Amino acid sequence: TWRDAIVSVATELEAGYIFGVYTAEEFAATTPEDILAKRRAIWEDYAASYDSPWTNFMGYDMKYGNKSIYVKDDIQKLRWATDYVFYCIALDDEGNAVSQMATAEFSTVTPTPSSCTFDIAIDSMTKSSVNFTVTPSNPDEQYYVTVQKASVVAPYGPDKEQSYDDLIAYLIPDYDNQIEQRLFTGEQSIANSQLSNSVNGFYEYVIVVWGFDNGPTTTAFVSEAFKPADPQ
Repeated sequence: TWRDAIVSVATELEAGYIFGVYTAEEFAATTPEDILAKRRAIWEDYAASYDSPWTNFMGYDMKYGNKSIYVKDDIQKLRWATDYVFYCIALDDEGNAVSQMATAEFSTVTPTPSSCTFDIAIDSMTKSSVNFTVTPSNPDEQYYVTVQKASVVAPYGPDKEQSYDDLIAYLIPDYDNQIEQRLFTGEQSIANSQLSNSVNGFYEYVIVVWGFDNGPTTTAFVSEAFKPADPQ
């Protein structure tokens, strides 16, 4: 899908195996030896914190036999329109490789780009709420809405080190039902409470909107910053 994949692992080995995912670009720049060294360093860090053998933490990461791996749940959330490499390698009880590294390449779904734009207008606010209207240039387009602290959004943008695509990837929640409650079509009057986004008068906030259909179809549109206040 646009942010997940299911990878089936079949093995006749009795040994357990570890697995993970890299972007294709990241995978091309590393080696199986480096991957194992990085994983072992993580296990050793945990072991030092808990005064336990590092092989215990290796064991927590290992699977046995035939498995279906749900990448988003078992490894990491993925990003749309990206090439990935899934890897797995069997290890003995001492963490030594007992198989070659097996890999599977896949690409997440690329959403269909849209030229839709969005106007965002604040209608009213109190110190703990904001009501606003979102107007899309194409009323049939589905879009995603969230309210965030201005400080969260500030590091992202066309002239920043992190792009609005990076912002969208950061703001997309983990669970589908959290996405669904923030999806709208047409002109809509929306309250932050509908989005499970809280606001208060101590911080500045922005409203962030982007087209959405199996992933983002537009860049992010960001309102002017505002500070919630009681009406005068």
